[in-house]
Amino acid sequence: MKVFYSQIRLDTTSYIQEIKIGNINHKLELKLYSLNDSSIVLVNEGLKEVYHNSASEIVLTKYNDTIIYKKLTKEVFKDSIDVTDYDRIVLSEIGYKNIRSNRIYFTVGFDNAAHSMNYLYKSCDVGIFYRTEKKGQVSFNNFKNTRE
Repeated sequence: MKVFYSQIRLDTTSYIQEIKIGNINHKLELKLYSLNDSSIVLVNEGLKEVYHNSASEIVLTKYNDTIIYKKLTKEVFKDSIDVTDYDRIVLSEIGYKNIRSNRIYFTVGFDNAAHSMNYLYKSCDVGIFYRTEKKGQVSFNNFKNTRE
């Protein structure tokens, strides 16, 4: 059986911006990087393909204090993604959306590992509580299938 190993990605995509919560400026940093874990294995007619999962980190700071640190991987979304899709997709993008009430919202995208960065496969909206007793908890909705 032939084996194809996807290229290891050593780069980290990082995005930093200031956002205002109330009257106070906060620093928001988003990172996206490969886990280089060889954990996605696809087998088709004599070819075994090996790919890597990705992770995203969300860091919200006020002055020098960390308000939120959250690491997102596709495992967070496991119960909302069809099992056959789950086995072949990777977290591929994250973007800041807005702030409402006591949550910061992001858009998260997923790609097919075999076509990573070529087309968006699925996306959803993610909210992370930044205050109250739910601080750090993740909620998500509005899953869109964008492959059609």
